[in-house]
Amino acid sequence: MPDYVTIDSITQLNAHKKEFKGEIIGIDAGAGIMKATDSAIAAYKLDFTLVPSSGPAMTAALKNAIDHDEWVVVTGWKPHWMFARWKLKFLDDPKKIYGETENIHVVARKGLAKDMPRVAQFLKNFKLNDQELGSLEGLINEEKSGDVTAAARAWMMEHPDLVNSWIPKEEK
Repeated sequence: MPDYVTIDSITQLNAHKKEFKGEIIGIDAGAGIMKATDSAIAAYKLDFTLVPSSGPAMTAALKNAIDHDEWVVVTGWKPHWMFARWKLKFLDDPKKIYGETENIHVVARKGLAKDMPRVAQFLKNFKLNDQELGSLEGLINEEKSGDVTAAARAWMMEHPDLVNSWIPKEEK
């Protein structure tokens, strides 16, 4: 939700049902975040309707609410480009319905380090935090021409130290 909304926990939603129009704006009905939100509605006894839509429709609803300084709650997750565009926050989830912090991991085939040591080292070095990945996703999402390669290259030019930290040093 937008960071200007003055609540900080899922437990506070019912007290502000009117401000949220009694709705949680979701994405595709079968998505995992939607199932988790159904569970949260039950666990917290929320008097809200989960409105299925799509990723673009959810972010459009978020943008519209922010443009009009209105309260909105959406099914958000990180990494996502919307965090690069707007100041957002997650509500505290004391019952841990949405789980704990997760990580993205690189996986490679057995023997890669032996066959292609520089590639394997690159993969070991490759790390992005939420903000870095979100800013990359933001540039790709905003690329008007649809040229995601150009957007990725632009992002790389803005983050040369990070990109260079991934590249294995030449062995002497």
